[in-house]
Amino acid sequence: MQHYIPSETVSHIRSLGYRVFVPVSGLKTYLFYELKGQIAYMQNDQRGLVISTVHKPSRGNGSGYHIAEGLPDKPSASELNRAFVFRPNWASGDAMPTKYKSVSEFLDSRAVVPLKELTN
Repeated sequence: MQHYIPSETVSHIRSLGYRVFVPVSGLKTYLFYELKGQIAYMQNDQRGLVISTVHKPSRGNGSGYHIAEGLPDKPSASELNRAFVFRPNWASGDAMPTKYKSVSEFLDSRAVVPLKELTN
């Protein structure tokens, strides 16, 4: 069973001033959101709305750290901003992740599953 992200959640995130990026094929079970050059990931699965950090993929760090799950359909800015952390304290033994330098660098890296920004 797929758990699509509610359109009300997307509208709410955008109303808080975040840019939202979804697969070119349309809104599905995940999205990325951005504010001031910082990028985070959100998905909807059996745990509810889940947020994670985003960094360049690496063998030691994957592509992001799980930050929180079970968020409400209309998460607050402070809840969303938790995923902008560089590296959570519990991951201090991991190698330092490399963040994307810009949103365009991040979008260029998504050639396999291209993203589009939701603007309306």
